[in-house]
Amino acid sequence: MSASSWPVLARWELPADLPCFAGHFPGRPMLPGALLLDWVIDALEGSSASAVATVAQCKFLAPAEPGVCLALHAQGERFEVRLWPGPSLEANSPRVAASGVVRWRQDGQA
Repeated sequence: MSASSWPVLARWELPADLPCFAGHFPGRPMLPGALLLDWVIDALEGSSASAVATVAQCKFLAPAEPGVCLALHAQGERFEVRLWPGPSLEANSPRVAASGVVRWRQDGQA
């Protein structure tokens, strides 16, 4: 099953005035990878009865710049973040911004 058929768990329209864009990077602002991963983990945990124990793998494939719309697709332990050049998920073909694998916390695991 391709990631495009996985459910969309979360969506984030990146406003141009997001504070992180001011210094990352001057002249070519983009969302820091750590902030993108934090959003992914929050969204995954918000849609599950479990917590993420670790991000086992993550590849950043395209920069998330001001004004794009991100959509998190996930199935089991795998996730993919797709980005569109505007607020509509229907217009244009999306690019993959990041993909990866998480490991879920098991009962009793700290």
